[in-house]
Amino acid sequence: MKHEINSFEISELYSKADDLYKEGKYKEARKLLTNIVEIDPDHASAWNLLYCVEDDLGNIEVALECINRAIEIDPYYSSAYYNRGLLYRRRFKEYNLAITDYNKAIKLGYRTSGSYWGRGNSYEKTGRFDQALKDYTRAKNIDPKDPGCYYEMARMYIIKKDYEQAFDNYLESVKLAYPECNPRELVSIVNVDQSDEFKNACNYLLNNGFYLHISGNIHEKFIVLARATNYRIVIRPENIHIGKTMRKHLRKNLDRYELGFDHNFEEIFDCCEEYHYNKYKDNDMLKNFRLFFSMIKQNKDSPRPICVALYKDGRLVAGDIGIQIGRVYTSYFGYHDESRAGTVQLILIAGYLENNGVALWDLGPGDGSSYKIGLGAEVMEYKEYNLLFQEVNPELVCLKPSNKPEKYRTVTYA
Repeated sequence: MKHEINSFEISELYSKADDLYKEGKYKEARKLLTNIVEIDPDHASAWNLLYCVEDDLGNIEVALECINRAIEIDPYYSSAYYNRGLLYRRRFKEYNLAITDYNKAIKLGYRTSGSYWGRGNSYEKTGRFDQALKDYTRAKNIDPKDPGCYYEMARMYIIKKDYEQAFDNYLESVKLAYPECNPRELVSIVNVDQSDEFKNACNYLLNNGFYLHISGNIHEKFIVLARATNYRIVIRPENIHIGKTMRKHLRKNLDRYELGFDHNFEEIFDCCEEYHYNKYKDNDMLKNFRLFFSMIKQNKDSPRPICVALYKDGRLVAGDIGIQIGRVYTSYFGYHDESRAGTVQLILIAGYLENNGVALWDLGPGDGSSYKIGLGAEVMEYKEYNLLFQEVNPELVCLKPSNKPEKYRTVTYA
C-alpha cells in the first residue's frame, strides 16, 4: 500500500528544500519543491520558494508563473508581492508593475528596507526622482547602517543638483562601507574647471584599489568617491577555465576573431551606452567617465586606460573599457551583441593580460554571473581583494588608516 505523505512530512520536505536553496543547491531544491506542489498544489510557501530557485537558475518566465501561483493561493502573502516586484524590476524592467507590487507588499505590512529601496529604484527608473528620494530615505531610516541607502540618496541629490547634500550622503556611505579608512580621503568634490583636482582624486582612489564612482554634471561639479561595495568579481588570468563547448567553438572559429586595443574608445563607449545605459543617471555617469578617460588617455604609467574591441569577420561584436592600475586591470564598461562574443572576449583578454604581466582582472562589484564563475572568476570580499591588490601593487598604495579627528569635510571649491 502506497504511503500517503502527511502535513508534517511535507513540512520536513519544505525545510530540507529551504536548506538546499540556502546552500546554493538549486536543482536539488527544485526537485523537492516540485514534489511538494504535486502533492499539495496549494502550498503557497513552496511556490514562493520555487520562484526563488527558478529565478536564481535564470528561468525568469517559470519564476513568474511560480510567484503568480503563490499570490493566487494567498492574496495576502506580503513577501510574495515583494518578490514579484523584485522580479519585475530586476529581470523584466517592468517598473510600473514593480511599483504596484511593492505598494501591495508595504500595505500588507512588509515594510522592510528592501521594499522601500526597491520601490525607490523603480520610481527612479521611471523618472520620479522626488519619490525615489523619499523611499531611499525611508529605507535608510529602517536600516541606518546600510551604506547603499546613503549612496542612492546621494545620487538623487546629484540629479537635483544639491551637491552639498549629495556630498554628505556619499561621505556617510563610505564611512559605513570602509570603517578602517579615513572617509575624508575617499570623497572629493571639485568644480568642473578644476581638472587637476578631478584627475588627482580619481587617481588616488584607483591607485589604492577602490572601485571608482564619479557623480555630477560635466558643466558644473563632480563628486569623486570610492563606490561602496562589499565584494568584487576577480579573475586571475592564468586560472581562466575554458569549457569543452567553448574550446570546440574556438578551435573552429578562432581565426574569425580579432582583438584590438586602445584605438576605439568613443565607439565602444557609444555601444555600451546603447546596450546598457539608457537611463538618466547612467548616461550622466558615462559622460563623466568619458571625460576622465580623455584626461588619462595618454598615460603610460598607472592608471592607464584600456579599450578592447572584439571583431568577428571584421564586424565589432563586443567591447570592454577599463583601467590598468599597476598589475591589476579593472573593467568598467562592456557590452556584446552576439551569442558567445562576451565569453570569447573574456577568454582572449585574459590571455592578453597574462602575457603582459597583469596579475588580477577585477570585473567590478557587479553580479557574479554564472558564466564568469564558470570561467574561473572568484567572488571576493572587499577586504580580501584590497589585501591582494596591495600585494601585487605594493609601490602604489598610499592610503593612510583613519587616525585623525573627524572634521566636517574637506572640499576643493575654487
